[in-house]
Amino acid sequence: MIVALAGATLAQDPALTPEQGVEVILWARQQALELFPGTEQTFDMIYRSRLVRIMKERFGEEESGSARGNEGESGEAREDEQGGGEGEGE
Repeated sequence: MIVALAGATLAQDPALTPEQGVEVILWARQQALELFPGTEQTFDMIYRSRLVRIMKERFGEEESGSARGNEGESGEAREDEQGGGEGEGE
């Protein structure tokens, strides 16, 4: 449900910017990890790639490529702030 909501937001929100799209992906990851602790690799392999693909389709390869890089950096910083960052998925 979380990934479906994030995917719909990425695909359909007309006011969404690429930066906000990254925030949506990070939000979905955080929510999923709260529900299912220890599933970082699974989320990153399956769901993050799906959400990044939606961003690429909407914003183009160039914008999504930079957003994907920002996502990793932001994701690591947020995980570190929460004390759960293990550096996986990069």
